[in-house]
Amino acid sequence: MKGLVHGKYAIVTGSNQGIGKAIAERLASHGASILLVDINEHVHEVADELNEHAEGDILSFHADLTCEESIRRLVEFAKDKFEKIDILVNNAGMMQTKPFLEVTAEDWDQVLTVNLKSMFLLSKQVVKEMIEAGVHGSIINISSIAGRSGRPLAPHYAASKAGVISLTKSMAEAFGKQHIRTNAVCPGVIKTPMMDQIYEDRKKIGNSNNIEAEFLKRIKLDRLGTPEDVADTVLFLSSPLSDYINGQAINVCGGYEMD
Repeated sequence: MKGLVHGKYAIVTGSNQGIGKAIAERLASHGASILLVDINEHVHEVADELNEHAEGDILSFHADLTCEESIRRLVEFAKDKFEKIDILVNNAGMMQTKPFLEVTAEDWDQVLTVNLKSMFLLSKQVVKEMIEAGVHGSIINISSIAGRSGRPLAPHYAASKAGVISLTKSMAEAFGKQHIRTNAVCPGVIKTPMMDQIYEDRKKIGNSNNIEAEFLKRIKLDRLGTPEDVADTVLFLSSPLSDYINGQAINVCGGYEMD
């Protein structure tokens, strides 16, 4: 039986570890050929690992997505290796824990550039290729529930993720008539290396000694999320099962956020 994205060609950014790697694994398990992209050169090893069991081709590309020239080279590489681009998963991002009044202008610019501007720049290039090839494409932008309600210990991160939701809706409006769907996924508290770092950072600023327990109080399903929980939602949005879903921001948070 063929997988849900059999024969599709996908780009997954930030796929060296955590949510991005899980997304790549899930798409590969359903037959997609994937270009893994990350600023960490370890992404080449991840691609080699996935290639051992994947049905499609698994390639990798080391890129700094804050650099337009790097994005141009990435898209040219994808065009050269793949016959088209069907799926783009904009997952690359960063988190910084700082009290509101300690966030500097440099902090703000860095987080907004990595989390939002780079997503806009890459999406613009990939959409052009999708339209030129006549692809009925799917773009999935990874946001966060922080973009729904704000974070006093990471206001710049929350603002960037709110921007991702807005960008998603703008793209859905702009390209729906070209049969390119754009949706966002808003993960909650997910067990990843990034979340481990958040725990440590909050301890350092004296916010709490048991952050995980505090999160669990708000999660209605009484467990933390896994990268696979997010990957399953991305698979759905990448597949024909979601052909009539466009411009939506879907929470994957166990009920932490209800909006």
